[in-house]
Amino acid sequence: MPLLQLVPVSSAWHSQLTRLRSALLDEAGTIPGGSWLEKYPDPQAWQAFVERNRNPGTVDPGLVPFEQWLVCLHDGPLVGVFGLRLALNDYLAQYGGHIGYSIIPNARGHGYGTEALRLGIERARQLGMERLLVTCDAQNIASERIIQKNGGLLENTVRRPDGVEVRRYWIAC
Repeated sequence: MPLLQLVPVSSAWHSQLTRLRSALLDEAGTIPGGSWLEKYPDPQAWQAFVERNRNPGTVDPGLVPFEQWLVCLHDGPLVGVFGLRLALNDYLAQYGGHIGYSIIPNARGHGYGTEALRLGIERARQLGMERLLVTCDAQNIASERIIQKNGGLLENTVRRPDGVEVRRYWIAC
């Protein structure tokens, strides 16, 4: 089992976060599950966005409160980002779910996504959440396996307005 930890976003991670953001954007041009990281080239601005949107009283219009974590190995290297949405709006209830995460391309295939989701489920349990909606694009077999390894039970497959099929899983905390 990979030795990972979820750590809060802080200035100590800004240089690694910049490299992680670049690696993810170079691969796909976007950062699915990255809690808007692609919109913030400045890690300090992204950190302020994350901190503002943690609190229900200061959450940006159209968003829901969320916790954002950095995924790193216990010996330090940052390998991904992980977000736990504390509520669902209509869009998230249908297509996005409670969880969003991204692992950098060169760290995939080592079980880090599976372990990051396990740690996120543990965090949700600590917060008193009873079950989580976790979704993935129907073509993302790796993400589907990660969800299933963490106890995800398929509810259904839906089509987003952009035509992409999304699988909706529920995981008990």
